[in-house]
Amino acid sequence: MVSRFIQLFIGLILSCVVLERVIGQNVPATGEEAIQVPSTSEESAEENLEPLTDQDAEAIRNAIENLSAPQFRVRENAAAELMTFGKRSIPEMQAAIEDTNDPETRLRIQQVVQQLAEGDMQTRIKAFLSGEDIPFKGWPVIQRFLGDSITVRDLFVEIMQQHPSVGESMEGTTRERAVALENTLTAVQPKLNSIRNEPDRADLFALLLVSLDPEVPLPVTHEQVVLRLCQRRLVTEVRRDVSLSGPFSALMNRWILRASETNREEVLLTGMEMDLSSTLPLAELTLSDTDSVDTLATAFQAISKFGGRQQISMIEMFLDDSRVVGAPAITDDPVIPQLGDLSVITLAILTKQPLEEFGLGNVELHPARGFLLPSKVFAKEASMNRADARKKIRESSLMPANEPSLVP
Repeated sequence: MVSRFIQLFIGLILSCVVLERVIGQNVPATGEEAIQVPSTSEESAEENLEPLTDQDAEAIRNAIENLSAPQFRVRENAAAELMTFGKRSIPEMQAAIEDTNDPETRLRIQQVVQQLAEGDMQTRIKAFLSGEDIPFKGWPVIQRFLGDSITVRDLFVEIMQQHPSVGESMEGTTRERAVALENTLTAVQPKLNSIRNEPDRADLFALLLVSLDPEVPLPVTHEQVVLRLCQRRLVTEVRRDVSLSGPFSALMNRWILRASETNREEVLLTGMEMDLSSTLPLAELTLSDTDSVDTLATAFQAISKFGGRQQISMIEMFLDDSRVVGAPAITDDPVIPQLGDLSVITLAILTKQPLEEFGLGNVELHPARGFLLPSKVFAKEASMNRADARKKIRESSLMPANEPSLVP
């Protein structure tokens, strides 16, 4: 039992090392440090605004007063003059909003402030998309994980517009990221059943980016939403995109390692279909933390796809397991596959031996899932052939690691 846990522990460490190379990022593993970088935000840009002269300040105050003039042309000219001062006029206007008791005047001032803010934002976004170094909150962190390209910048703007709390939380606290995750789930869930407003790549990446913080609790709902998104054409398009496929796989590799028992089988299947390396350590962990036969069977498939001789001892422990797979727990039909049968199949694949050697020629190998779960095994004299297959695999799986493969 002790050796089994040692094997699992070592396998998990090795797989995490591989994952770190896949991601290509030296990301801290715990707490709020996991995704924080020195803060760089819009406020730093505002500090560089040219200060107002006394003459400018007086002109702004006069223009604000004229916003309440009875003549339409005077009000329009006042708004236009305020726009020429840009964001420098906003503090004076905000003070005027606090001072005035006239609702109509307050509304006009607020409209000018909004126009300035929106116009400035569009200008900054345009410059950002052209490749300029424009400070947006969260961009340094997201750039660190996703890289810097036109496609990634487009994606960041989409996230910023659809899920503003996500970008801001990247440089914030774990609590802020937890709130951002909750907000994102609330926004994305209705899209799952919508025809006109389907989920898009900003929804997918927003959910994955927030989950990078290991201290942020991931509800089962989050897992289910990501899994549903992975079944859509959206993910196929992302994986075909040269700029996004690598970062997406890296994010998914990290996400997979946090899979709950509730959706473990589906997460393993998703990891295999996407050829994600983190599926292996998750499968190894599954061998010790679940009693679900069908989930264990899926873990065997993942290990047969991604594993090697170092996983042999883990699988050998199930050779005598007579629990049936994919059928009612109580059955006396000897041809129904048992977990021990799948152990034989997995060991044969790990040691690169033909399945025919063990009377399992009807089992189909599969590029995505290692092998397909058979509906029947050992059609003739099942009990005797089963015992013989397990004996043979025990003997052959003990071959030294440098033994030549039996597969041509």
